[in-house]
Amino acid sequence: MIRRPPSSTLSSSSAASDVYKRQCDIKGASDASIRNAVPNDVAALIQKLGVRAVFCNGAASGRIYAKYAEPLTYLPAAVLPSTSPANAAWSPARLQAAWGAALAPFLRADGCK
Repeated sequence: MIRRPPSSTLSSSSAASDVYKRQCDIKGASDASIRNAVPNDVAALIQKLGVRAVFCNGAASGRIYAKYAEPLTYLPAAVLPSTSPANAAWSPARLQAAWGAALAPFLRADGCK
């Protein structure tokens, strides 16, 4: 699932949801500072929609998904580099290449599925 605050976005071929509710303690945009995270029921969304692939936006999202949702869905996530401005180590071009490579098998040539 792609981490997308604050609610879920659905279409006929994709879903985006935050892995945790806004009820957490965080300092600025630092995912490393997240404490007391309350997970969303991502597993129910995955099961309801018949999701075939999960992509996490950054390591913190990947850890929360692995801890709370993966044991219920048996669907591992591809943890991709964070698109947060706090991830200055990755240029937009590198991010686009990494995300594009991961998503390519699920997209048509015209960018839709």
